[in-house]
Amino acid sequence: MLGDEIQKRQLPFVMNIGCGSCRELMGIAPEITESEARIICIDNDNDALAYAQDRLDYAGILPQVVLRKYNALRMFDDETNMVEFGKQDVIYSVGLFDYLPDDFLVKLLKALYNLLNPGGKLIAAFKDASRYRSQDYHWMADWDGFLQREGNNFKRILSEATIPSMALEEKREESGVIVFYTITKYAS
Repeated sequence: MLGDEIQKRQLPFVMNIGCGSCRELMGIAPEITESEARIICIDNDNDALAYAQDRLDYAGILPQVVLRKYNALRMFDDETNMVEFGKQDVIYSVGLFDYLPDDFLVKLLKALYNLLNPGGKLIAAFKDASRYRSQDYHWMADWDGFLQREGNNFKRILSEATIPSMALEEKREESGVIVFYTITKYAS
């Protein structure tokens, strides 16, 4: 999805919230190079950022990527976001939103939506608790760290963030567990 969005644009501004290792960028390095995308990757973990730097350098796209230590939990204020990051064409996060309580998530999604240029896309991923049994995952990780939400919760949260329902496109990955919302910013 990210590769498709980048390919549709020339010189896009892209922001990755809670970037971790930036694994997804490795798979779309040619699209990033061709589009001349400028990507800012935000995470609060120095080790994740250092690992991402090594991998992105190896892929040859590091000149187009800025890795920045920043607490995404501070990104709820429109004015601060504009000063810190400027308008974006694509903003995405895979995994972070499942850790955030509803009230804060509403504020963050609203702020990220407001940070988009007209025609920009916000790609938000959620785990649908109705599609998996968390017991299986307790063997591998502290699955209680994820907030257990279902499909109707995501739509309610997006609505409370004042994101228009006509702006939403819903897509699931193959297993059905991960729900991706692609949210288009329409001109105000």
